Amino acid sequence: MKKMYLWSAILVMLISCENKGSSKIHNEKLTKDVADIIYDSVRFQKNENVGDIKTEFNHKLLVFKDLDESVLEEIYGTSEGYTKEELEKKLAGMQRRFVQEMENYESPAGQTLSSIKEMDLVNEINNYLIIRQKSYTYEGGAHGMSFIEYKVIDSQKNSILKLHDAVDENDENWNKILLIMLDGRASELFDPEDLKPSENFYFDKDRIIFVYNQYEIAPYSSGIIEISVPFSEISDKLKPQFKRRLGID
Repeated sequence: MKKMYLWSAILVMLISCENKGSSKIHNEKLTKDVADIIYDSVRFQKNENVGDIKTEFNHKLLVFKDLDESVLEEIYGTSEGYTKEELEKKLAGMQRRFVQEMENYESPAGQTLSSIKEMDLVNEINNYLIIRQKSYTYEGGAHGMSFIEYKVIDSQKNSILKLHDAVDENDENWNKILLIMLDGRASELFDPEDLKPSENFYFDKDRIIFVYNQYEIAPYSSGIIEISVPFSEISDKLKPQFKRRLGID
């Protein structure tokens, strides 16, 4: 329980340190195209009491432009309303629904029930924009739940890069490779023989990282598991176009 409270406090502290105004991209390595696609952000933050229970809602979303609606739908998980003003209204509605749902929870007086989410651009490689969404939810009980999701935007094609666009996901050697790269943690998995590449992935110029959230392949105590695989180990499994874009021999 103490660890849960500490994690929640750290998240809140990190969020409170950010500029409360519109976020902008401050990375000199990013191309002009990126600034044209991600040009703002929106945050909705509100703490509200429900009887003796405290609720905390703090969500941040990036605001995109010049992306196809199908791409935006996949990023936001909603079929319409992608302007800054529309996203602000959606976040306000989400906060109201969160408070209403928490009214039905039986939690000790003074406890804080939380819904925290941060969407950020974490990297840009050869016109691939890597977007990360980190979330933490606590709705009572022994512990909260953390969740991380990555989306890779291909700004050249105006699409979301899927796993099958980057690698041959059906190669029979993936299980063996992933278990080796897991570095001795195979015993933590529910079923090591079922381990396969995750659709939740990101990469840099040297490696691809597969992300598995809590309870996805292992117990809560294992946390969020990331398996990093160097491109040099899987060159024959990379799709030709993906290799060319990244300049991989």
